Amino acid sequence: MIAIVQVLIMRRRVVVDVSPVQQALKSVEDSYLRIERAVRDEIAKNREEGSASARQSREELANTLKGVGDTLNQQFLALSQTNDQRLERMRETVEQRLTTLQEENTKRLDQMRQDAATGGQQLREEISNALKGFGDSMVKILGELGSANERNWGMWWNN
Repeated sequence: MIAIVQVLIMRRRVVVDVSPVQQALKSVEDSYLRIERAVRDEIAKNREEGSASARQSREELANTLKGVGDTLNQQFLALSQTNDQRLERMRETVEQRLTTLQEENTKRLDQMRQDAATGGQQLREEISNALKGFGDSMVKILGELGSANERNWGMWWNN
């Protein structure tokens, strides 16, 4: 009998209601879809935020680089102007020194010319005086020689 009861139980169909399981699966599937959508939305939002952050970083970097470039440009201009001013002052100083040197050399040359002219004049006067003295002494000597000759000739002619 037990065997018959067991056969009857086995043959008997048990109707199981799977609708609660289906509803639970449907609920899990809906939750999964909501979570998937939320994750996709969050990923898209993160991409947009990352893109905006990267764009902002690039703009900040570009502005910073522009500022550095402008500052360097201003410093180079200031340095160039300072160098130009220094070179101009140096040129003026060299020009002044050259002018002073030229004036001093001109004065020295004029003084040397004047000294040479004065020395030349003195030398001419000394030579002139020496030649005059020499000429006078030659005239005197020749006169004495002429007188002595006349006496000697006169003695020869008188004898």
